[in-house]
Amino acid sequence: EGQSKPFDNSLETNLSLAFFNTDLAFYAQNAPVALPVDVQSGILDCEINLTYLVTQDELPRLLVNGDFALSDLVVNEPDGKPLFAMPTLLLDVEQADVFKQDITLSTIALYEPHLWLSRDEQAQLNLTRLFASSKPQSEEPPAAQEEGEGEQGEASIPLLLFRSLALHDGQLSFNDRSLKTPITERIHGVNLTVDNFSTHPDQKATLDLRLQTDHQLDVAVNGQLGAVPAQADLALSANGLQLEPYYPYLEQVLTAPITGQVDAAAQLVYADGNTLVHDGAVTLSDLVVPFSGEDRFTLKQLLVSGTTVDVNAQQVNLGQLSLTQGDIKATRLADGSLSPEKLLRPTQQQTSQTPATQQDSKPWSIYLASFDLGPFKLQFRDETSDK
Repeated sequence: EGQSKPFDNSLETNLSLAFFNTDLAFYAQNAPVALPVDVQSGILDCEINLTYLVTQDELPRLLVNGDFALSDLVVNEPDGKPLFAMPTLLLDVEQADVFKQDITLSTIALYEPHLWLSRDEQAQLNLTRLFASSKPQSEEPPAAQEEGEGEQGEASIPLLLFRSLALHDGQLSFNDRSLKTPITERIHGVNLTVDNFSTHPDQKATLDLRLQTDHQLDVAVNGQLGAVPAQADLALSANGLQLEPYYPYLEQVLTAPITGQVDAAAQLVYADGNTLVHDGAVTLSDLVVPFSGEDRFTLKQLLVSGTTVDVNAQQVNLGQLSLTQGDIKATRLADGSLSPEKLLRPTQQQTSQTPATQQDSKPWSIYLASFDLGPFKLQFRDETSDK
């Protein structure tokens, strides 16, 4: 339904639209072009209000507000493999000034979304394979930029304000078949809240992100961030990272998996194009590095604390480095080699030429304020000796 005021000093037309129980799977199957995915199900409900205004003193305006609800969305790959599923999405458009590209969203809420990612034997991501453009690349060079075109000729960024963005209990399932030993990982319990995110100048949003993995990793990120200009002040923590499950990514280099647990935390600050890390701490616990046979290196704990990193200055300051309860068992084998060398797979030496730009680049500076070495044991056996 709608109404119009064509004879007032200002022209105003209002139109209200409502769609209920819109079957997205039906329209996807009857789309004029073939879709790269198979939409199995999805119901869209929405109520939209549109207002078109024309006044003597201002440019025309098209204002939109309304509510959208998407439910029971299930999207598969063409071969039937699951790709994306989401029981509910709610979107509340407070006001969108279309011609001015000024949009305010009161609420975006995603409930239990589940995304399936995979890499095939050629290391190609399924999303890349599905959504890669089938159109051939144009071989014509880009048109020359007209004189006077530059920053002023570029389109301005839309003005967006998300008052509340929330993701509840999300999941990501990942399968990597590009490795010699395929690996699977599931990230679950993904909960994200972002309040007052805006592309308006000098505005900051608050962010809180939590997630876990099936391999007992807990990640938390919280703090503030801004879009214009780009800036962030975030507290990061990752606890319970087990090394052994990710050995397939090192299998081409190492002959056996390394075990241990990593916990890390830091404060990340990005502003004025520079990245700073401070209050950084990393703890490596119960490290076991196998060499050959019974030979190995074990370490109860490695702790790095009070770390700061200045990326632009290429400078790292380590407050304290401590190693506790280390045990090294090594052997000089009969052929003259050392047992720790057995951890590394033999590699073919390749002659590579380093570009001059890399040779002349500024090296990183690393400073260590304090070093503490706890009790260590070393057992060395020489099989080349008769004694």
